[in-house]
Amino acid sequence: MKRSLVTLFAASLACNTSTLELPDASTPIQITAQPLVTITPGGTATVDLAITAGDDGPATIDIGPLPTGLTSESVAWTGASSVSLQLTASSDAPVSETITNVNATVKGASIGSTTITIDVSSLDGALDPTFGQGGAWTLPLNESARPASIALVANGAWLVGGTREDDDGSPSVLLARVIATGALDASYGQNGFLAEGALPGDEDAADVDGSGNVAVLVATTTGTYAATVDPSGNAGTQSTTLDGGCEWIAWDGAGGAFVTGNVAELVHLDASLSQTDLEFVTGNAAAGLLVNAGDAYVPTLSEGVTNETLFRWSPTSPGVYAIDPTFAFGEGTQIALDETPTNAMAVDSQGRVLVAVEAEAIAITRVLANGVVDESFGTGGTLLIDPREINTPIAPIALFPQSDGKVIVAAEIESAAGGIVLTRFTDDGVDTTFGTYGITRALFDVPTTTVAAAYDATNERLCTVNDTSTQSIVTSTSLICFHVTP
Repeated sequence: MKRSLVTLFAASLACNTSTLELPDASTPIQITAQPLVTITPGGTATVDLAITAGDDGPATIDIGPLPTGLTSESVAWTGASSVSLQLTASSDAPVSETITNVNATVKGASIGSTTITIDVSSLDGALDPTFGQGGAWTLPLNESARPASIALVANGAWLVGGTREDDDGSPSVLLARVIATGALDASYGQNGFLAEGALPGDEDAADVDGSGNVAVLVATTTGTYAATVDPSGNAGTQSTTLDGGCEWIAWDGAGGAFVTGNVAELVHLDASLSQTDLEFVTGNAAAGLLVNAGDAYVPTLSEGVTNETLFRWSPTSPGVYAIDPTFAFGEGTQIALDETPTNAMAVDSQGRVLVAVEAEAIAITRVLANGVVDESFGTGGTLLIDPREINTPIAPIALFPQSDGKVIVAAEIESAAGGIVLTRFTDDGVDTTFGTYGITRALFDVPTTTVAAAYDATNERLCTVNDTSTQSIVTSTSLICFHVTP
């Protein structure tokens, strides 16, 4: 299966070079071109050529033969060291990968040529050219910054959370708001950032409510506390130290409050961040928390059980949760494979719970709203997706159900340099209309970790936040955004 390949942060670009000897008096020229040109249906691409002149022209340079749906006009060359050609794809250009020629001719006789590969990839799943530079943007942060989260806020903007070191070397929460085109929102906080030192400690997790207020879990040497930041970037209420040391947090839109927890507890926080309730989750290791329509979904691994069990906790009164007896009869549903922990969860428009784990490929289990595994999905309720070309581990980091019932999976490539894989599936398997035959890959050339992803259905964009700080001498925090059609 062919897959699209997008290379980011390249230190160098290998090129194709070819020289042609002529039988007549014309002196051949050497043409050098990028070996891979990517274009989307309805789009354009520039083919840049470097020319080492033997002859000083004039000559005609063109691309061809071209597959159906692609056109390019020839250009006149008069001895310059470089020239560019425009490639245009019609809106119905079929997804394909074609090796073709770049030719230089004088009066019909060739004086130079080289080959290029043209990859026609679906716009659905391609890097979003309206964001940053070709879909990527690097935040202006120093080497101490460590991103941890990304969330969608108003008007297509993104809120990036993490931890940074203050001038005195102590950690504090990092929050930065990035506008839809890929730049800091100068109206947020101080020049786009939460003020340095406003919330001392390391960010463990963050989530955003419907009005743009942020709740952050902050870990310190004495315990974990929750804090709010208003939509303008001003730090607000801080809780006292939370019982049990919470590790994740989620906005409960139905209940109008935040729910947090750790490996064995659910904690409900009211608007003033007061801890109003504490419920214990059966088991000794919870992978995370998903809140949907007021219900909390918590996967747990109990002693003596090899697979994780998914429970649904429902509010019985404001701030009080109990295991929902209508979900798998209150006994939970086994979801994971061979002690593999849950990587990502989502609930679709029909109330079905999607759970992704890292197995030999990406394994996605679908559970019906009543807690029964949906055996009509995949094989016995689990769909395996393997978007790898080589034996490189991949780990799902997020699931995003779309309005049409399709679901996007964002996964991290766990190789030396790292990368991002996006794929989309339907009830019948991988959606081949997405990306190139269902897959989009973005590879990094420096060691990079993809830490989180978020989806903006209104503006048809999915963005990831990426960290090169942990392994690379040159440190940075970047956003990579893809165009995703609902």
